[in-house]
Amino acid sequence: MAHRLQLALVTASRKVKDVHQFFDHLVNIINIVVSSSKRNDELQHAQAEQVENMIASNEIETRRGANQIVTLQRARDTSVIAFCEQHEIDIPDMNARYTKGRGRYRHQDEDLTMEHHFRICIFTVAIDFQLQEFRFCELTTELVILSSALISKDAFRLFNIVHICNLVKKYYPQDFTEHKQELLESQLQHYELDVIKHPDFQNMSTIFELCRGLKISGKSNIYFLIDRIIRLVLTLLVSTATTERAFLAMKLLKTRLHNRMEDEFLADNMIVYIEKEIVGNFTIEMIMDEFYSMKNRRQA
Repeated sequence: MAHRLQLALVTASRKVKDVHQFFDHLVNIINIVVSSSKRNDELQHAQAEQVENMIASNEIETRRGANQIVTLQRARDTSVIAFCEQHEIDIPDMNARYTKGRGRYRHQDEDLTMEHHFRICIFTVAIDFQLQEFRFCELTTELVILSSALISKDAFRLFNIVHICNLVKKYYPQDFTEHKQELLESQLQHYELDVIKHPDFQNMSTIFELCRGLKISGKSNIYFLIDRIIRLVLTLLVSTATTERAFLAMKLLKTRLHNRMEDEFLADNMIVYIEKEIVGNFTIEMIMDEFYSMKNRRQA
């Protein structure tokens, strides 16, 4: 989720023209740096030396932990102004009049200040786009809340017929017709009196255990619609895990040494990496035979 959240934030922010230009310039700088391994190593070496000098001059503090040798903890009495002065970065006067560019613009606002431009025109607008992008998080939250009504933990404390019916109606309308939705509500009423009160189901804490318990007891045949929605909810974990594996594979495959890899070639490599179990069933001879048959088909 962290990867998708980061991508959503960046995508939403880039809808603002100034932020979009910033990321374009940043991408160009990164591509220039990582295109040369020597240049990249020199930059990392220079950064390490700078950190060592800052530690030696007590500009930053360090601490030692169990999983790291030295970790930056916090800057000591530094500020944005001091940072800009040290690196010879121009500090804009936030009360000065903001000018869109060189020359005179016909629609230039005479009362527009630098602070208003950065705070309102860029920062606030970017936040608005991000909040709009966060709508998917609201849907995800609602989906989790409604799905929790199926959890058998704490003797089915969260069980709620209304929530389950709303879950089916809103997120799985293609899997349940109107007639099946009515039948599901009827099954849930009997399920509440039968399964929830049954001692064999009191110690189950996960949906997976509940699904297995219904199958073993044969009650999955009686409450077949409830069994269906439980299995659909279980697939949410698989889809989330698959997405996370895809982002991990992308990070491992498209390194700074392979930063110019085309999207199609990257996608093919990711499929091979993610589906290792399936790929393991193919031998080199099988692949060679497949390419040989493709050659014969083309000649024919």
